[in-house]
Amino acid sequence: MSTDLRDLILERMSPLVPVLNAVMAKAVTVAEHAMTDAAEIEAEYRTTRVHVARAKARSLLTARDLGAWQVDENQAKNAALHLYSDDLVLRFLHSPTVVPSPGTNLARRAWYTNTPMMDNARLFEEPERLLLIWAADFAAGTVSMRAVHPIGTWKYGEKARIDLSVPLDDEDVFASSFDTRDEEEDLDMPTRTEAAEEEDERDASA
Repeated sequence: MSTDLRDLILERMSPLVPVLNAVMAKAVTVAEHAMTDAAEIEAEYRTTRVHVARAKARSLLTARDLGAWQVDENQAKNAALHLYSDDLVLRFLHSPTVVPSPGTNLARRAWYTNTPMMDNARLFEEPERLLLIWAADFAAGTVSMRAVHPIGTWKYGEKARIDLSVPLDDEDVFASSFDTRDEEEDLDMPTRTEAAEEEDERDASA
């Protein structure tokens, strides 16, 4: 793994972790309260809470001082939320179980195609693209997040091609568990419902 890239991710993301936890917890709580009065909508569309939480998170992050990070205002409001910081870009992606495959969309496939950290001799010619994978217990108002560095594409049902996966649930945990993975991530197959939600989320987050 490139020490430079490891240090950059650790340095840039450490102060962002507590902000992300506060913002996402607030966002999912707002989404849950909104759906209390619109249960029939959620029953039909399934992912309404996710979209409301993402919109609220975008609003909260835009209003916050994020230090070295900024919300990418070039992204459409109904598209995936991006944060960028010079040499890093962080794409929010909801998934209740695994790192979702990129599908066939060319833009998503390009996002997943980073140079592996061990081979990344030409660092920072373009920003490194990270995924922020998040899942929520909306009723409890809690969120689980992790940062992932994808190094290629894979088909649905195959193992995720990543060489970094670190939790973002706590700043100290993030720093202490910052580790690389040379092997592919073990795959928990999603349920049919989770797979459908993944497809819905990908369609709305091109």
